[in-house]
Amino acid sequence: RAARMHLTELVSAEDGVVRERVSTDVPCDRVRIFSLEGELFFGAASELEQHLETVEQAAQGGVRVLVLRVKRVRNPDAVCLEILDRFVIRMREAKVAVVMCGVRPDLMQVLRTSGIVEHVGAEHMFVFQETGTVWSSTLGAIRFAFEMIGPDTCGHCPRCRQRPGEAREWSYAI
Repeated sequence: RAARMHLTELVSAEDGVVRERVSTDVPCDRVRIFSLEGELFFGAASELEQHLETVEQAAQGGVRVLVLRVKRVRNPDAVCLEILDRFVIRMREAKVAVVMCGVRPDLMQVLRTSGIVEHVGAEHMFVFQETGTVWSSTLGAIRFAFEMIGPDTCGHCPRCRQRPGEAREWSYAI
């Protein structure tokens, strides 16, 4: 059971809430958001590869930014770090920016040491901090992702329909 990894797609809903995607939600064509959870060790490598292939397939067709929430990723080893690094490199080659959020300080150190931070870009890393604000690094990463796409919007997600200069407050739902 320790080798179980979970992948959940998240969406920004009409009311500015970031929540788990349901089948009736139309995902944004420019920014996709995923949450990865579980033990990141060699026993989960096969499942990690499958999840990252799912994310890679979802990122085709105009997606420019991929937000990957890793707050509940634990115990990374060299095998899974290599899989993650290869994924980040493939996304970069496909011209899809990866933004990582919920990165705990201990995981950040491992990502830095392994060279993944260099491949993602330090400015694309949102470290989880105990601020009392729930999901603050995730919401910051999502705001950053939408800033990255600028006026190149998909036309149907709530964030993209926002009027220029209008501030949108985002929150989360579990």
